[in-house]
Amino acid sequence: MPRDPVADSLYQKGIAAFKSGNAVLALEAMKQVRQFHPDDPDALYFQAVCLLRLEQGDVAQPLLRRLTEVKSNDFYLLQGHLLLAWHHAGKGRLEAAEDELHALLKKNYENPQVYSILGYIYFMRHDYPQAEYYYQKALALDKNNPNAHNGLGNTYLEWGEKRELALPHLEKALSERPGYFAYLDSIGWMHYLKQNLGRALFYLTKALRTRRHPIIQQHLNEAHKAEQYGFPAPAPLSRPNP
Repeated sequence: MPRDPVADSLYQKGIAAFKSGNAVLALEAMKQVRQFHPDDPDALYFQAVCLLRLEQGDVAQPLLRRLTEVKSNDFYLLQGHLLLAWHHAGKGRLEAAEDELHALLKKNYENPQVYSILGYIYFMRHDYPQAEYYYQKALALDKNNPNAHNGLGNTYLEWGEKRELALPHLEKALSERPGYFAYLDSIGWMHYLKQNLGRALFYLTKALRTRRHPIIQQHLNEAHKAEQYGFPAPAPLSRPNP
């Protein structure tokens, strides 16, 4: 979509702020762009992503919906539905999340992220065979996809009879995206469940330093309790939304 010089200058300012990690400044610039061009798909997308980074997902939701409706290109249609699905899943609205993904599949958008989020939805429903099915479909499309490897590893951790299959997938996820807080947490929690306390404390401490997240804090607290009082009976897995 062509922009007039003023709007384009604001857009470039917003992109520079976004790349530097300043979501607040980027958000303000994209809002100003949309005063000139309300349906500019680039500005819609970056405004929504900034809101998500600022943990204002409910404010981003109508922008993402609009992104799926504006005639632009396949990238924004795909991202609109995917980000809506992640937002709904993170809020526990699993049926709404699944609807977004099936809308993409009906349009023949086969994508590893689509299947990874479907895997996560079934993981949250404790339907581990179905979660495994979707994560494996994601890996069939992208054998190195870190979200799918992490999700499959967590599925095997929770699915007790297959726990021994978790480690290679969790290690692969972390090797593809070193230092990512959710993957550090996953591998740290795996070591906790296997009662490898030193490794658990190492990874969970590193995860919490990377991102202050309540689930990581909970996992680290459990590891510190084990350090003081010994391990309790195995607890169910929970993890940050990746």
